[in-house]
Amino acid sequence: MLECNNTLNFYDSDDVLYEIPCVVINKYNVGNADLKETKYMLTVDSDILVMIPDTVTNRLITSNYVFKIGMFNYEVIKPDDISRPGLLLLPMSFVNQEQIIPVVAEPEDEGISYILSGEDEITKGYSETFTATKYNNGVEVAGSFTFSIVAGSTPESAYTLTVVDGDECSITANAYIYSIVLRATDDDSGEYVEKTIRLVSLF
Repeated sequence: MLECNNTLNFYDSDDVLYEIPCVVINKYNVGNADLKETKYMLTVDSDILVMIPDTVTNRLITSNYVFKIGMFNYEVIKPDDISRPGLLLLPMSFVNQEQIIPVVAEPEDEGISYILSGEDEITKGYSETFTATKYNNGVEVAGSFTFSIVAGSTPESAYTLTVVDGDECSITANAYIYSIVLRATDDDSGEYVEKTIRLVSLF
C-alpha cells in the first residue's frame, strides 16, 4: 500500500474540476524495493509514473492530457488499467506545454431591477391597487417610490391616483375608454418602471 503524495487537477469535457489523490513515482525513487514492478513503466519513454484509483471518472483521462505537477507539466503517454488491478497507471513525460485551465464564466451582476404589479385594466367606477417592488441581483430589497401618471391625451378627470404608501398606490377609473401609464420612480436612484393601464366599461 502506498501513501498518496500529490493531487491531480483534472477537468472533464464539461470543465468540471476533479481533485484526484495520486501517488507520483519518478526515476529517483523507483529503486525502492516496494516499487520494483513499476520500473518497466519508467523505462518506456516516461519521466514519472502516476497511480490513481480505477474509477469511472478517472478513466476519462486520456493519452496526451497534460497535468501540472509541482513546478512542471507532464503529458500522459498511455493509461494502463491492467498491470495493477484497482489502479490506473499513468506514465507521463515532461512537456513545455501548459495544462489547459478552463475559464468558467462568472454570472453577470443583474444589478437593480423593478416590477410594477397590478391589473392591466380598470373598470369605470372601480379601483385597482398597484405595487412597486425593488430587487438587487434578484433579491427583494426595501424601496420607496413616487407614483405619477403619464396621461398623454387622456384627461385628468378620467382617473384618480391615490398614493397608499412608499411602494403602493391605487387608481380609480372615472371614465372610459382611455389608456394611461402608471410610473413608479425610485426615490433613491431616480430610475423608474412603468405599466400601461386601460380604463374600460363594465359592458
